Amino acid sequence: MTNSTYIIAEAGSNFDGQLSQAKELIDVAVKAKVDAVKFQMFQAKILYPNKDDPVHSRVKDCELPREWIPELYSYATNQNIDFLVSPFDLEAIDILEKVGVVAYKWGSSETTNHQLLIHGAKTKKPIYLSTGMCTMADIAEAIEILDANGCPKITLLHCYSVYPTAFEDANLRAMETLGKAFRKSVGFSDHSLGISLPIAATALGAKVIEKHFTLDRSLIGPDHSYALEPNELVEMVCQIRNVESALGSNIKKMHPDESAWGRREGIYAKNFISKGQIITKNDVFIKRPAISIPARYLSTLIGMVSSSDIDKNSPIMWNHLG
Repeated sequence: MTNSTYIIAEAGSNFDGQLSQAKELIDVAVKAKVDAVKFQMFQAKILYPNKDDPVHSRVKDCELPREWIPELYSYATNQNIDFLVSPFDLEAIDILEKVGVVAYKWGSSETTNHQLLIHGAKTKKPIYLSTGMCTMADIAEAIEILDANGCPKITLLHCYSVYPTAFEDANLRAMETLGKAFRKSVGFSDHSLGISLPIAATALGAKVIEKHFTLDRSLIGPDHSYALEPNELVEMVCQIRNVESALGSNIKKMHPDESAWGRREGIYAKNFISKGQIITKNDVFIKRPAISIPARYLSTLIGMVSSSDIDKNSPIMWNHLG
């Protein structure tokens, strides 16, 4: 990971049970120039074991077939994009370790799943830890477990597990609280509509941005309606990179163009001034640009002796004075 914001395009369940659509989503992520494309590995039989529960069948319909993982991993990495997955059970981590993922993204619901955290930490891979549905105590506990079991790097992702999240509920300044409280890098996992909040989060210092995307928001499925369409994902990445560039450094200085073309006043010779002449108010005037002695030094200049001839209308420089 470089110093720039690491952008994760979250495919979620938007492949709609089709391997070809999952690959098409990867293609969209590559075209948008994100850093990683992400899927999720969960099983209805683990999350909702009661088959009579209507949620069980809905979740099962969204499962990512585990036999697809090697093919999707190769398809993504061959296009120089990181392939990430949110694991929801121990077997998922074992499968992902076999293909060699570079990091793990932790879903908010699993941040309090200590057994899964331990298993993930022992892979020695970085973890992007979502904090939706979590109290500060929950987060502290998760960090303690990850640290104790060898996780090399933890990035805390501020988020709310509300789909979509209203702008007034986003509370982006909580990123600062997380960073100060736990001394970890922070980011933002966004579930709002549009691209405003990821851009704002970048300006506030987010090192990671995660955002759901889809091929078409009108498709049927739980994650499509609030996800970005391909052209919006491209625009989000572009705007995030613009913000990164604009942030610059914390050093305040004049831009070279400001110095050359600055709209400030300088001191100029109103008349020809000869060498050895004592300069009076009648010998000078003020105009733009300030390529000469700045106007604020007028009172200092009056009464000084010219050390060289100065032509009429010429800027007066300090080396003209004795």
